[in-house]
Amino acid sequence: MLEESDRQIVFRDLSIGLLAIVVGAMLTAAGAAAEQWWLVTEAAVLTAVGLSAVDLTTADRWQLASIGLIGAGGVFGGLWLALGGLSIGDVPILAIGFGAGVCCYRLLVGVAYPLPDTRRQRENVA
Repeated sequence: MLEESDRQIVFRDLSIGLLAIVVGAMLTAAGAAAEQWWLVTEAAVLTAVGLSAVDLTTADRWQLASIGLIGAGGVFGGLWLALGGLSIGDVPILAIGFGAGVCCYRLLVGVAYPLPDTRRQRENVA
């Protein structure tokens, strides 16, 4: 069973992920996420990799925010070049992928496996 401090971290992350999925689904045209499944998958994988890096690093919050901003800009720039541009309709699809990545990662690392100590220390619960 999860400790109370771990439960709070897992609950918060799962809430953020589910909220992103719901909002993305409400804003997506019917069937668009199924047609662009590869974009959802790419966003989910990149989000999970990013969360893994954040959970395991000892950087402070400002460094993490800077790296995240640069990484997000790189991802959007790469998608822009690969797709020949992004439309506003792609943003909800990316939100669904982001939410799926957050939920899958936190269920794996947080429920199935324990949270890393660096994450607990960052949350001041270690």
